[in-house]
Amino acid sequence: MSDALKRRLQGGTIAPAVACVLLLGAFAPACALAQGGAPHFEWFYEEGASVLSLGRQGGVYQIPAFQIYAPFRGTIVSSNHFSYTGAFLTGVRYYLTPRDAIEASASESIENTFPIQRVGPGEGTTSTFERVPNLSLSYVRYAGSIGGWRPFLVGGVGAVWTSSLISGLDSLDGSFDFGFGADHPIANGLALRVEARDYLDRLPSPFHGYSNDISPTAGIVISSRQTSVDASSFPRIQFFLGGGASFLTGGTIPTGVGLVVPSPGTPGVIVSGVETGSYSKAGRFAMGLDIALSQRNGLELGLSYSPNRYQAQFATTQPPRITFPAPQFTQSVDDYSVDYVRHFGRVGGDHPFVLAGLGQAHFASALIWDVDRLSWNFGGGVDIPLRGPFSVRLEMQDFMEEGAPVPSQLPVQIPKPGGLINNIAPTAGLALRLW
Repeated sequence: MSDALKRRLQGGTIAPAVACVLLLGAFAPACALAQGGAPHFEWFYEEGASVLSLGRQGGVYQIPAFQIYAPFRGTIVSSNHFSYTGAFLTGVRYYLTPRDAIEASASESIENTFPIQRVGPGEGTTSTFERVPNLSLSYVRYAGSIGGWRPFLVGGVGAVWTSSLISGLDSLDGSFDFGFGADHPIANGLALRVEARDYLDRLPSPFHGYSNDISPTAGIVISSRQTSVDASSFPRIQFFLGGGASFLTGGTIPTGVGLVVPSPGTPGVIVSGVETGSYSKAGRFAMGLDIALSQRNGLELGLSYSPNRYQAQFATTQPPRITFPAPQFTQSVDDYSVDYVRHFGRVGGDHPFVLAGLGQAHFASALIWDVDRLSWNFGGGVDIPLRGPFSVRLEMQDFMEEGAPVPSQLPVQIPKPGGLINNIAPTAGLALRLW
């Protein structure tokens, strides 16, 4: 063990810093002790690409029955090639020293797809996919400044979820990530970040070996450390992180709709019936930025994730009477929003507000084709100040969009229930005032 590491352990600087990253504010005094002053956090958000390789996965796989799919045998086409898609990376970084930091992050590729060639009767091509939501805890080491840039190396461990027609849904395993990047200051407390990481994950059975998800990204970094702060100046920025529930309702369901059932050599027949849809209730994770433009007016940039499942069951209303199995259409719902925020005066020391805005609802599909819909929302909340830059945030929002998240590219054309979908989302968490 090095002398420097012994001094840090004896001085109690590492453990409080880890606690700060994991609990964000519950150990604010310990953070100040570790830094010898005010705590120094950074929040970052980056977007880029995901270049995923499963390696050479040869052989014929038995694909189990899945929703509307009957069992079939198939092989992965071009198994040694890469899959390209978009990706994002976000998280919080805490500095132990000017050059050493620890980081808690979440990353996800939007959808990596590998084609499957069917073998035997009913030959054709379908797709398997490997989604990789990845949570990581990493160590970051900065080098000296080079031409205004601060390069760094990063490496860590985490957990990854993969989903596939071959390996099954929602497989959880450990992962490793490593990479490099650089920061460049833009303004006081704001920086540009470019980086590239490689996420190395052990593949679930019946795959073999490891996958590599090489992810170059770029984005912004917002720091709580300021060279100068004027308490009366604007804009002011808060980062918030919280959790809660997602009560998602399906709206109205039409009656007398038709289901198109294809027959061999024909375009299909229309069968009259009634469709009913339902959503599962779920937990919810939310984060974002609250930007106060003046004493009363502001903007909020938010995103949330909730593992809501949607099912739609169709039953005929004419002979022969058939109730079809209810396929699961979604695995999760992501809500992205840009809202106008109206702040009120203090009420007993608390800071109430209302908000409304537009965004996008992204329904991650269990049937391979994701669905995106324009959404709008409204709600309100209150910030309850704690010590220093921290406060408790309580918030309630209703995210709305038109129509059920049923994709159009299906072997069987399933009617789309109409009406308004409401995602009522109560949330509680912590807010950190960055400046």
